[in-house]
Amino acid sequence: MDNFKLIYKILHELEQNMGNEDFVIYPVCAKELGISFEKWEYLLIALQDEGYIRGLGISDKPEDISRYITDTRGVGITIKGLEYLENNPLMLKVKKELGAGMK
Repeated sequence: MDNFKLIYKILHELEQNMGNEDFVIYPVCAKELGISFEKWEYLLIALQDEGYIRGLGISDKPEDISRYITDTRGVGITIKGLEYLENNPLMLKVKKELGAGMK
């Protein structure tokens, strides 16, 4: 469940900042979420791969052993991400658990 809490926090923050051209990802960075950079990077890449977020710069060089984030400017939530945040039973459960702690 902890991974879904992290995903909820990331998507929620992106939802709160839709259209904010000055948005920086700091509020949901690895340090603020209390996780390793590697796990944070993996989650963001997975969210983009699934179509829930867009705008990440991700390495795609054949010589790279694994993919990594090259740029977070322009990251944002997609319509699919909004639907996931609002309609997925796990996200609704997490939202209820986090309660007043979230905007």
